[in-house]
Amino acid sequence: MTAPWLFWGSDQTMQIRVTSPGPPTFTIQSPQIARIDFGRPETWSFFLGAKLDNLLPFPGPGAVSHVEVRFLVTIGLARTTRAIILGPLIFELDGAVGPFVNNPIGQFAWATRGKSPIHFPSDTANPDHFEEVDSFAAQSINCVASVKAFNVPTGVGSFVADLTVSALFSPRTHIRPEWFKDGRFTGGEDYGT
Repeated sequence: MTAPWLFWGSDQTMQIRVTSPGPPTFTIQSPQIARIDFGRPETWSFFLGAKLDNLLPFPGPGAVSHVEVRFLVTIGLARTTRAIILGPLIFELDGAVGPFVNNPIGQFAWATRGKSPIHFPSDTANPDHFEEVDSFAAQSINCVASVKAFNVPTGVGSFVADLTVSALFSPRTHIRPEWFKDGRFTGGEDYGT
């Protein structure tokens, strides 16, 4: 049997094409990055990351190429599931400064916290109306990445962006050997994937 934690995170490579003329925003979704079906409820920490491997051609003067990565995480406990969005991680390439100033190509952006949706839609400027999230309770987790790309101004130029997206999840509880009996949890909790 494969150890279940081997499915608790991975990297996926993606490619997104922005064409001109075309819609103002292009969006694609990654293959599954992580899949967890734990044998019991647990509090989970996460590490999310993305690397802009390449973007060609570099935007011309007066244009900015924008690539945004969000992580779509479905969490479940018992018979309830909820979809949450963590991120974004944003890469911008500014044609006005050229490829040698603040160039994010090859840079790895990461986060171990996300923001909840706004609590009071009437006041988006108040930072107290968001909650920072660094863990969540779940028994099952499924994670994919959604990548959005566009040029500013929209419709100016085309580009192809190559990315690597990463998601890692880990339970916060440290399991000690004395909790086992004959190599198994006594409640059968180790049969998840």
